[in-house]
Formats: sequence, structure tokens, C-alpha cells
Amino acid sequence: YKRQICFIGAGFLIEILFRRIFLAKYFVKIPTLNLNDHGQWDKFTGSVAQILPDFIGLIFFFFGAYFAFTLVFWVDSAWVELVFMAVLIAVTCIRLIQIISKLIFSPTNGQLRVVPMQDRTAWLSHRLMVWTFAYIIAGLMFAVVARRLGAELETVRLLQLIIATLLIVLTGFGILKCRKQIQDNIIAAGATDEQSPSWGRQQFAKIWHILALLYLAILWLLLLSDLADPSVEGGGAFILSFFVVPIWMVADQLVQWVVSYAMSTLRIHQDEYEDLDEPSEAEVIQRQKGKALYLKVKGLARMLLIGAFIVWVANLWHIRIPFFSDLASFMLDSI
Repeated sequence: YKRQICFIGAGFLIEILFRRIFLAKYFVKIPTLNLNDHGQWDKFTGSVAQILPDFIGLIFFFFGAYFAFTLVFWVDSAWVELVFMAVLIAVTCIRLIQIISKLIFSPTNGQLRVVPMQDRTAWLSHRLMVWTFAYIIAGLMFAVVARRLGAELETVRLLQLIIATLLIVLTGFGILKCRKQIQDNIIAAGATDEQSPSWGRQQFAKIWHILALLYLAILWLLLLSDLADPSVEGGGAFILSFFVVPIWMVADQLVQWVVSYAMSTLRIHQDEYEDLDEPSEAEVIQRQKGKALYLKVKGLARMLLIGAFIVWVANLWHIRIPFFSDLASFMLDSI
């Protein structure tokens, strides 16, 4: 095990050398820009440029550690190689999730944040996403290694159930602890476009934690049903269902950008108007009508997306809804 840790460390050393020699020479530090008034696409490209050195460094880390192990460590032992690859894949996947989370939440730079939220909420969401995925990946790698080393299928399924149950219980405690903060964020998110939060949003903010706990309970029962049936093969339904909210947040931003771009292209509504002269009264009225139509279309698109995600999650657990299941699959494949 000490030698395996040394080879993982060799991967980090190769990455550090790459950063010092190559990145320091060919990658310059991104200057501080004011992107508050820019669109989501500009923020996304700026965030990609920010995490690109981390992604390239991760590639050097993985292959550096792998080739260091295969070229230096000559041991004819399948389980030693299995454990090393499990550790290497786990570390790489966790770091990849960290990079993706930085791309989505941008915890250190609010100007590059694609998903609109407060700095503290973004930092907390980033930490929760990374630590949760780290727990899941470590649990999955442990179950895979146990299965490859000869553990019975029933033992592995029981281990998966214990890991998932602990994750759901901890998530439930986290929901209850952050209930008031998320309630305030839900209401604040509705106070956009110079509109006050709707009555429905305010009521949802009061009961969101009850719905979340109910969803976790249903998720646990579905997982228990699948693990109890030997004929059901796991296809990642639990992981995708557990992270349905972050996935929806990204998809929602994409849909909202499409709606905004379409409205701007059709000259129905624009976020900002570059007027050289004072607009006439008729133009002001027309813009107000365009904005009202834009808000209705945006709300309708969000509701359709929520419905598509509900049907999609049902499909993951082999719960088919006639017509809507195929329609939801087509919509999400398009996104």
C-alpha cells in the first residue's frame, strides 16, 4: 500500500512539474473582468477558460501515475493492480467532479457563475457536491473491488444499500439544517425581472423540505426494491436520481438561455435596449407586452422541463408513463 501511495504521489509530482514548466509559460492568468452585465454564454466561456489548466493537469496526473506504476512496479498480482487502479480512478473522478463543480458554481468568482446564486450558497453547493460525489465514488470503488476479489453478489448489494442509506440519512439531516436558508433563496430567486415572487413560489418555499424528504424516502424504497430483485441490474438510476436537482439547474439555465436568445432574435424582448433617443410611449408599451410574453414563455418552459425530469426519473426506475416517457426522453436527449 505504501508503494501504491508513492505512485499516486508520483502522478501529483508529474502534474506539478507540468504546471510549473508548461502552464506557467503558455497559460497566462486570466485578467479580472467585469462580467456582471454579460450574458450566460460569456460567463460560461470565461469559466471554461478558468478550469482548463486544472483539466489538463488532471490528465497528466492520471497518465503519470498509471505509467509510473506499470513501468516501475513489476508484481504479478492481480489484486495489487486492481486496488491501485481503483484508488487511481477514484481520485481522478473526484477531482474531475471538483472541476465540473467549479465550472457550474464558480465558488471563488461570482462574475463567472453560470447558475445564479449567492456567494455563500455557491460555496456550500460546491462543497456538498464534491464531498457527496467523493463518498459515492469511494463506496462504488470499494464495492467493485470487493466483488472482483470474490465477494458474493448478495454481500455487495447489502454493502451498496448500507452506503446509500447512510447517504440519504445524512442528506435528510442537511435538508432540515438548511431549510430556512434555502427557503429564503427560493423566494429571492423569484424576485427577478422586477417581479415579486408569486404566491405559488412562496408556498413552495415553505414546504420544499417536506417534498425533498418525501423524495428521499421514495428513492430509498425504489433502491431497496431493485437491490432485493437479483434480476435487476444497476444502471446508475440511484446516482442520477439523487443528483436530479443539480442536473435540473444546469438544464434549466440552458433552456432559459434558449428562450432569451429566441425572444431577442425575434425582437420580442431584450434584456437591454440601446436607445440613442428617448423611446416613445408606443415603444414602451410594446416592450412591456414583450416582457410579459417573455416571462410567460420562460415560466412555461420551466414547467415543461420539470415535467420532463419527473418522467425521466420515472424511466430510470423502469416506471413507464405512456406517451410522456418517449416525449421526455426526446426532450432531454435534445438538451
